[in-house]
Amino acid sequence: IRMVVARNTDSEERMAKGEGPYDIEDIFSLKGDIVDSQPMPPPMPSKKGDIIYIYGTGGAGYGDPLEREPDVVLKDVVNQLTTGEYAKEIYGVILEPQISGILTDPKIRRRIKVNEEGTIQKRGEIIRKRKARCKK
Repeated sequence: IRMVVARNTDSEERMAKGEGPYDIEDIFSLKGDIVDSQPMPPPMPSKKGDIIYIYGTGGAGYGDPLEREPDVVLKDVVNQLTTGEYAKEIYGVILEPQISGILTDPKIRRRIKVNEEGTIQKRGEIIRKRKARCKK
């Protein structure tokens, strides 16, 4: 479970224009004080316009991770639902620039992209390793 607290933001002006925020990416793009907090912080007062966004990942997924669309995996990394390492090792998705751990730098968040050729190669490597384990 993760929790993001946004205070003193321009969220009310953006909502009045119909511009969100709609997801974690939008919250991190707000002007103001954005804190990636512990899931159970001490009690804190909130005021009009503050955003408290709590989310968690579910249990194991459905289907083969290699079948997940690379752009969806990228969005999961950008939205801090998974790490760059998991994108590479579990989903076989190569990102540029390479990401270590949870992506917290908003400058990198805007620049990150899928390396399609690297992804094809990595997924092929994972499949070859799976097949080699089956032959044993």
